[in-house]
Amino acid sequence: MLVKRRKAMEAIAPELFAAEQAIDDAILQATRLTAALINERRNAGLSATVGQDAIERSSAAFTTLVAARREIVATHVELGDLKKQLGLGAVMVGNGGDKPDANLTEPMGRLHAVS
Repeated sequence: MLVKRRKAMEAIAPELFAAEQAIDDAILQATRLTAALINERRNAGLSATVGQDAIERSSAAFTTLVAARREIVATHVELGDLKKQLGLGAVMVGNGGDKPDANLTEPMGRLHAVS
């Protein structure tokens, strides 16, 4: 039974990681789009009112994507809890836990407390 649970977890993990990556990629692209709209309006010497609706729409898409990211992160947490409930808490999936957030006390390009 434990083997089947582990196989299920190992099948789900890459899908979760891919979804997280896709959402992050979409957020980055939406950011680039909004920046391009603003930069190109300025470069063309156009009034700030030109393209305002498009900027608002791309900003709304960004906000929606950030909300989707919040949900996929919550999904990740829920699956981590489920993994423990199924007796697989000690099993690592992915890159072996060497992600930058594995130890947030280390200043690795992340925000950290300063005096």
